[in-house]
Amino acid sequence: MQTHAHIFHLHRLAARSDTAKPEDWDQLRQLITEYDSRFLPALNSCGNISGRELAICMLIRLRFIPSEIALLTGLSSQQITNMRTRLLQRLFGQKGSTRDFDARIRQLT
Repeated sequence: MQTHAHIFHLHRLAARSDTAKPEDWDQLRQLITEYDSRFLPALNSCGNISGRELAICMLIRLRFIPSEIALLTGLSSQQITNMRTRLLQRLFGQKGSTRDFDARIRQLT
């Protein structure tokens, strides 16, 4: 999945400092559903999350770096850091670092 054209498209958007459009998020959700079918149900079983939080989780799962995530979502890097820390607590009931959150998202099945 990492080599899919849409993933490259998102990396190019971030490289140009562009924000992803709603259709980009829809396509990413479809791609993850097709190639990583257990991820979204597992994520939803952890708790209710917003569309923006879902976008962050999908990008973390695909190993996008925080600065790319910030550009694609239109948030600051600090906001991405804060959201990852809060999501770790809310979804997994765990306190820890953003790296802990990233690891949990990447291991989720």
